[in-house]
Parts: sequence; C-alpha cells; structure tokens
Amino acid sequence: MFCIVEKGRPRAGIIYKPFKNQTLASFYEKKTPKKINRLQSRNRVVVSRSHAGSVIEYVGENIKDAQIIPAGGSGYKTMSLISNQADLYLHTTKIKKWDVCAPDAILSNFNGRLTTLAGEEINYSSEQSESKVVNGLVAALHDHQFFLQTFQKYKI
Repeated sequence: MFCIVEKGRPRAGIIYKPFKNQTLASFYEKKTPKKINRLQSRNRVVVSRSHAGSVIEYVGENIKDAQIIPAGGSGYKTMSLISNQADLYLHTTKIKKWDVCAPDAILSNFNGRLTTLAGEEINYSSEQSESKVVNGLVAALHDHQFFLQTFQKYKI
C-alpha cells in the first residue's frame, strides 16, 4: 500500500494485491467523488482474521443475519468494500496509521468514509506523536453514519 498525505489528510492511495495482480488506486480531485452503486445489504462485515478482538460479538449483537468475513490486511478489506463484497469493515483493536492511510484515501475518493469508532477523522500528519489508531475503525462505502451509530458505543 502507498499513501500521500497533505496537511494530515490522505489524498492519494494505492493498494496492490500481488497474488491476484489487482491494483486499486485513487487520487484526490477537487470535484465530485466517484460513486459506486450499492447493493441492498448491510449485513456483510469484513473483520480482521488475526486481530478480531470483540468485533464478532459486537456484530452479532447488532446486525441481524450478519455475514462475518474474516480477512487479512486492511487493503484487502478495503478492496472488499469497493468491489461490493462487503458492506462494513469494522476493527475494534489498535491498528497502525500506515495500515489504514491508503484505504482512507481510496474510500474518501469513492465517497466512502473511514473513521474511528468515535466518528473522528484520522490525522496522518508526521507531527502526530501517536502512530496508532487506538479508537477502532468503522469503514464503509455506503451507510457509514448508520454503522457508526450502531457501533460507536463500543469505543475502546
């Protein structure tokens, strides 16, 4: 993954999936973000395979008929959102900012959002002393506010 940051905000991101030879790239433009049509679903949740924390329990408590998709890598999870294979990427443990910068840029440029569980934008400035996101993540291409309201009670 690769990310370009301007004034603490991600402006360009590239995610490359070498085993499938797939690349997802998006660059900030001062015009309307690209749109991807959504499927009528809110129950497909991609989660970390190795750092799940309590996320599976939280999803089960809040999303009826949830389909949990365990996966490795924030880039892969973001590609799942962009390709309409998942509706939500939920993460409830600490994660390094450099692992989510490119996904944040790409989602923003496709009219999606990636925030902390508290709904805060992530500051990627090199002047920030904290290199980790400590408040979990909510990432979605569509319905971010719905997912944020559903899960922000689980602030870490």
